Amino acid sequence: MKLLRLVAVAAWALLASPALAQHDGGAAQVPDVPAGTGRIAGTIANPDAPEKVGGIEVLLYALPPDGTPGLRRGQTDASGGFAFENVSNDPAVAYLVGARYAGVPYPGERLSFAPDEREKQVTVRVGEPTEDVSAVAIPEVQLEVAWAGGRIGVSELVRFENRGERTVFTAAPRRANAKPVFHGQLPAGADDFQIPLGIQPEGLVRDGAELRFYGPLYPSSWPGPLARDQGLAFQYTLPGASGPVTIEKTFPSGAGRVVVLAPSAGPKIEVAGAHEEAPPAQPAEGPPPARRLVLDGVAPGGRIALRVDVPETVVDPDAVRLQETRIFLELDDAALQVQEEHLLVVDGTKPVMAPEGEALLAIPVPPGAQQVRFDRDAFALGLAPDDGNGALLRGPLPPGETRVQIAYHLPVSEPGAATLFEKRFGRSLPLLNVYAADTGLELASERLHRRRPVKTPDRTYLALEAFEVEPSETVRLSIAALPARAQVPRAALLAGVALAAALVVGFVAAPLREGAAAAASEPEEQVDLARRDREAIYAALRDLEHDHETAKVSDEDYATMRGELRGRAAALLANETAAPPRDALRIETAPTEPVCGGCGAKADPGDRFCAQCGARLPDAQARA
Repeated sequence: MKLLRLVAVAAWALLASPALAQHDGGAAQVPDVPAGTGRIAGTIANPDAPEKVGGIEVLLYALPPDGTPGLRRGQTDASGGFAFENVSNDPAVAYLVGARYAGVPYPGERLSFAPDEREKQVTVRVGEPTEDVSAVAIPEVQLEVAWAGGRIGVSELVRFENRGERTVFTAAPRRANAKPVFHGQLPAGADDFQIPLGIQPEGLVRDGAELRFYGPLYPSSWPGPLARDQGLAFQYTLPGASGPVTIEKTFPSGAGRVVVLAPSAGPKIEVAGAHEEAPPAQPAEGPPPARRLVLDGVAPGGRIALRVDVPETVVDPDAVRLQETRIFLELDDAALQVQEEHLLVVDGTKPVMAPEGEALLAIPVPPGAQQVRFDRDAFALGLAPDDGNGALLRGPLPPGETRVQIAYHLPVSEPGAATLFEKRFGRSLPLLNVYAADTGLELASERLHRRRPVKTPDRTYLALEAFEVEPSETVRLSIAALPARAQVPRAALLAGVALAAALVVGFVAAPLREGAAAAASEPEEQVDLARRDREAIYAALRDLEHDHETAKVSDEDYATMRGELRGRAAALLANETAAPPRDALRIETAPTEPVCGGCGAKADPGDRFCAQCGARLPDAQARA
């Protein structure tokens, strides 16, 4: 549930950003939504002023599976209608439709296409804003505490309820004397303040440790999950040396309750006066759920104290080994999508940290990489951006194995041309595995060598590997799309296989139809020929298996051709098994000396008449 709220908050922050409201270069960094054959159409509804629905700016926000957001603008007609044409109808793409009315961003529904669906309808509700905050409540504040890179990381999520009938919002020129929707205060020593997606909502103002939020905040009674799950999310870090650390947190606006989330793998956390709430059911996979320490009814201006027992650590970068790296690649017309997974091993029994100002591991990315993203769990491992050069891992890393994931994409300079992927690893790497989604690719590398393709339920990957990659070494891989080839009709393909198999059998069987004398004269050559032809069919079977694994032959054609070739191979094997033994193909008798039938005297081989009595010898008569 928390993840859904964070997604809603992030999308709402993007639509509410002032940069996206401008028509200059401020929003040029956000690309267009994914293209396709889909259509999203809708209308603007304004119950407060039904006649004010024309000429309203409409925004379409998209979040594809690769995490790169997209944005497109439109405008309503006189009746409040709008449409976004030629958008992707991929069910994996999530959309959010919003509008800007009277300077206030209004998000609509989250939606996605069903399989084979081409059109979606949506209604975006707008209304006349108010500056009255009396109907606003803060039912809950969540604090998630983790130990990150020698500092204590805190993620806050403030939930709001607007129990009124109008959107609460105060424009920037009127905020000096207005009461904010939310007033927050960061603890002493807070640093590294961040907002989801790095885009600050329009109504958020930060002045040092003071936070003030002036809306917009929509009526919670409006339909749709965004009206129910409204909130403000941010995070920061605090000093976290070894030993117990006390954090004092003040709540100027108060809260219905405060929930402190303590991850099971993190340091021990205690909250004065809090009771522990049972966590949700533990998932079948993944880490156990965090402990939930709850304080009920924190009054405005109230303060709570958190005690964090930071465990003893070892400062020893050499205790961390990079054991294996897996890289997954997918090439399309616009970019090469890359996801890296690094397996790290920590020797010993204590967590390991980097020295002050250094890193346990640098994870560089190729030149030109864009939209570098980290696994959310890596925040607790001290993983941070490295000024566009990749990421720095500062720790702490627990003993044993830890997996760190990063993702990014490399733009394709020229569609159809080869893309060069270059990668360094910062330290010795015993094993590198690279998997490229086989969409008809040609791979070339001097360092990587091929393995058998890997087939998953939804696609096939070309697999490559390398051993003992040195820290100073650059691994290069050229990736290019194969040129389109004319497809052989299926009937012709099957006929060709059948004809080739029949020719093989006919060629092998031809010597068997010759006379016994010819079979007896060349038995060795016949056996060798049968064996070679049988091995040729086995090689054809192996090639067919590879073409099927790489999706170059359909399942139906594969089954037909495989059965045909296996049948021919079985016939050859049966012929060899039924043939007489090699020794039986040649019947020889030892030569005997001729004997005269008249006197019984022995004769020399080749004599026709007996040397004693002159009688014709029997063998000579037979030869004559």
